[in-house]
Amino acid sequence: MSRRPATTLREGPRRADRLEFPHNHAKGNARVISPRIDRLLQHVDSDYASVIVAAKRARQINSYYHNLGEGTFDEFPPPMVETRSKNYLTIALEEVAHGKIKYHYR
Repeated sequence: MSRRPATTLREGPRRADRLEFPHNHAKGNARVISPRIDRLLQHVDSDYASVIVAAKRARQINSYYHNLGEGTFDEFPPPMVETRSKNYLTIALEEVAHGKIKYHYR
């Protein structure tokens, strides 16, 4: 049996040299988060509230899709907006932005 030579650690290129960006970002076509936060703040009190409300609603949407075959529709309402997104959090944020869900702390 032959032994492999021991490997030594070599210093690689500097971190800034290894930084890579997707080709779309380099062309200036960076994707922006949708919907914009200013549209969300029209229906909720704060950034924190929008995150909490959207997270809770995304869990409900997730449960709705996972219970579709069982016939239990009363507990979890379906998505209330038409969207091309398959991401439950994005669907929930779009619902908040369209005014389907509102939250105001007393």
